[in-house]
Order: sequence, then structure tokens, then C-alpha cells
Amino acid sequence: MLTKGKKITRTIEYLATPRNSSINNYNPELNYAQFSDIVQIMGEYVDRKDVLSKYLSIYHVIENFMFKHPIVKLERARNGAMFSIREFKSLYKAVETNELDAVKSLMKASFPLPFNGSTIGNEVYSLWQAFLNQHTTELVDIDEFLSKLDTSRSSITDINSFRSFFSTVLYRIRCSIVHNKETEYHISSENYTNGCRLILENFYLPTMEELIFLLLAKENDVVWYKSDAIALWNKTAVCAP
Repeated sequence: MLTKGKKITRTIEYLATPRNSSINNYNPELNYAQFSDIVQIMGEYVDRKDVLSKYLSIYHVIENFMFKHPIVKLERARNGAMFSIREFKSLYKAVETNELDAVKSLMKASFPLPFNGSTIGNEVYSLWQAFLNQHTTELVDIDEFLSKLDTSRSSITDINSFRSFFSTVLYRIRCSIVHNKETEYHISSENYTNGCRLILENFYLPTMEELIFLLLAKENDVVWYKSDAIALWNKTAVCAP
């Protein structure tokens, strides 16, 4: 059946319109060209219908921001001054070496951003609490899914512990979709539990939409370069014999 192109797995559609409470923050006078790749990825995200494919698409944006954030920090600290390719590469290596820490760093920088009279962090925390209140009869399913990701709601005591929890689950869902090792929990269309459905469709996808559109809407010190170009120099040294 596979070699004849026959469908053997079910399609789990997610057709909700993206959430964007930051739409009025967009300013046509700002230069959004630096986010052209992100716009393309979000275009793919909107176009895709399968929920797992959509999750990977929107995670690609988070991944892009994970690499961009430390470079933005360095660029702003240098105030446009040149920095070396060695420094540039070390930033990428740090993200590649520990991706979960990179996710947590991005969320730590993003959560204080202003959002609807408060912060996006407080908004995400409130959305999580509202999500749990709306699904009190299904908390067993939610907790069962979280346990498969080696996480638990019991680790949440305040906004800071929630931020760590949010980052960890965000990353581990991605890994569980992408990885298919014999010893790891794998999320697929055939292994799509009710708890998984609730967390992905009713919390993470709409929440990440809000976060990403906020980061894109107006200039910030998390993912926005101040300069039109980054000045690099190749740090090489030739030792005298």
C-alpha cells in the first residue's frame, strides 16, 4: 500500500485561525525585512492542516529565534561594533549543544515583554490556568501525557517555575514528534492521546502564535537586530616562527 502511495495513517486536522492579539502593534514604518524567513515559515504553518506538521512548523520559528536571540544580545551590547566570526560560531555552538537551555533563555527574555497591559509571560500563565480550569474532568488525561514527557504540573509554584515547565514541555513535544527511537515516547497520528490533543490544540499552538506575533510586531531586544547588517571580522592570528 505504501509503495502504491496509499494512505495508511489518519490525518489529524487543526484548522483554527491563528491568534494574534498584537495585530495593532504592527507599524508599516518599521523594517520587517529581517523576518522574511519567519514570514515564510509562518506561511507554511498556516497552509498546513495536519496538527503535528503545524507544530513542527511553528517550532521552527522558535528554533530560529533561539539562535537569533544571543546574536541580538551581542549586537546590541556592541552597539553596532564589529564582532568576530569566532564569537558568532560560539553562540551557535552553545545553542546546538543544549537546545533546552536555549529555549529557556529565549522564554526568560520574552516573558517580560508588554502584552495587553501586562506581560506576555503573565498572559501565558493565565492561559495555562484557564486551560486547566476548562478541562477539570480531563486532568487525568493531561497528567498522563505530561508524565510521558517526564514532566509534571506539580513542579509549577509561580511564574518562574511555570516558565521552566512551559519551555521544557514545548521542547519535549517537539522531540517526541521528531524522534522515533525504540526507547523514547513518540507522538504520531496513531499515538495521539486525548491529553496530547488538549495540550497541543487548546494550549500550545494558540499560545505560541500569540508569542511569535508579539515578537514580530514591534522592535524589541529579544529578536530584533538594531542594524541593517552585522559587522563581522575573521579573527585570525599568525604567530611568528
